[in-house]
Amino acid sequence: MKGLKKHKVSLVVFGLGLVGLALGSTLEKPGLLPPTARMFNLLGWFFIGFGLTLFSFKRNWAVPANVFLLGSMVLALELFCFFSLGMPARPHKVYKEVKHPDGHIQKEIGNLPLANTEIQDVKVLGEGDTAFKVTYEIDQYSRRTTPKVDSAQEYALFFGCSIAFGHGVENFENLPGQYQAVCNGVASYNYAHRGQGTNHMLARLQHHNLREQVREESGKAFYIFFWDHIYRAIGSMERYTDWLYNAPYYKLEDGKLVRDGSFRSGRKAVSWFYEKVFQTSIVRYFEIGFPIELNESHFNLIAEMILESKKAYAEQFGNDEFYMVVHPTFVHYTPEEFEAFLKTVESKGIQVFDYKNVVEYGGKYTLRGDPHPSPTTYKLVAEALCNDVN
Repeated sequence: MKGLKKHKVSLVVFGLGLVGLALGSTLEKPGLLPPTARMFNLLGWFFIGFGLTLFSFKRNWAVPANVFLLGSMVLALELFCFFSLGMPARPHKVYKEVKHPDGHIQKEIGNLPLANTEIQDVKVLGEGDTAFKVTYEIDQYSRRTTPKVDSAQEYALFFGCSIAFGHGVENFENLPGQYQAVCNGVASYNYAHRGQGTNHMLARLQHHNLREQVREESGKAFYIFFWDHIYRAIGSMERYTDWLYNAPYYKLEDGKLVRDGSFRSGRKAVSWFYEKVFQTSIVRYFEIGFPIELNESHFNLIAEMILESKKAYAEQFGNDEFYMVVHPTFVHYTPEEFEAFLKTVESKGIQVFDYKNVVEYGGKYTLRGDPHPSPTTYKLVAEALCNDVN
């Protein structure tokens, strides 16, 4: 230890040199921090922290000494986890708020397909083995089209994520398409999109008067719920850092739901923390997620978003036939969690159709090589939904 104390300045200088090597490696490969660069960076900061710890103890600076010691211990744990994981490379992701003018649909709602476009989607499982190949047609309102119904007397609005959107299936095979095929005289409008959550639905209803986009005078609206919507709408660390940093951010202030920009612009401290810790080896090794677990406050926030969506729908369309539909999916919750959430939603006056057990999820009820629902599942849910609401 005495020898180390004598060389505390050398430890700091050596650490700075390693950090410099790491920076040089990063510049050679923009967008990716290679394993060697990560190793040099971590070792460099460890030596810097350890050297400063020794220096602080030498000067009897108790507070700085303990801070640097704690930091050195965290870096030592990070190094242990880094080597235990096999020295993985790390994408160097930059979280930038997308700049759109005020009123722009993507600024208000988040990621949406461009109007009047076609999106090709292909999934290949192996050489010569195509699981699906579909084209998503997007109309002038950034909705996925459904087969045209000339004689429709009622509308059916669908909100949600890739499950309602119909990932991997044709527009007549997804839930909106199957619903209008089963319920005679109904025209479906697909406002869902891949990767969205409860917050996107509310933002869309608040941003546009959808009444102006629908021909039929009477009808119903369905929110196709998937458990992961909760994590998306609260901006959990994994969802935020993956694709939702520009998604609509809602919070409760004095019991009232308010919009505060996006997760990136309106929740800066928490979002900054997520960005910094998400790809650390400690988080990856111990499989840590934030928040650690869902609680009643999260359920209440999502339930308020659903309630505000229902109110916005009722104001625009003049009726309160707005329903939440629990679609069969792979399970990410315990029965106790689901019952607690459902109780919170129903306490807000939201009617729920629970179809999670309509099929035993998997097999023919999912796409080949993909966990999304198959046309068979959509058909069974559409039949049950049409029968129950009518």
